[in-house]
Amino acid sequence: MLQTIHPEKLKSSPFFLPWFAILKRLDFYLGIKKMNYAIEVTDETIGALLREGLPVVVDFYMDQCAPCHTMAPIIEDLAKKYEGRVKVLKAKVDHNRNVQKQYKVYSLPTIIVGKGGDVLEIAQTFVGAVSAAQLEAVIEGLLN
Repeated sequence: MLQTIHPEKLKSSPFFLPWFAILKRLDFYLGIKKMNYAIEVTDETIGALLREGLPVVVDFYMDQCAPCHTMAPIIEDLAKKYEGRVKVLKAKVDHNRNVQKQYKVYSLPTIIVGKGGDVLEIAQTFVGAVSAAQLEAVIEGLLN
């Protein structure tokens, strides 16, 4: 006997959910909490944050980038650890093309560490996933 499935039941089936909805449910079940210590920037807001003169970490990312998702918790941990001493910024490249062009970001994730001011003095640029220890070493060098 052929059984018909009501469309509403089909929508709630985990086999028919888009991948991002599945990830949201997985986050909920695993108890993963999203932190917001890093500051999301745009083409318009990044200049004011850089002029504060603090050391800066800028994470260029995209939602569809798997290594970017790997780096997200590391960036958030750095933002929490150095809160008030270092500005940790996140720039989504598909929405901020001017900043992407200005800093010549061609691969993702790209993480730029430098000293803020009227012009960002770049200490080091990392392309691809890197460890927290590598980022912390450059940040500590800027703080000392």
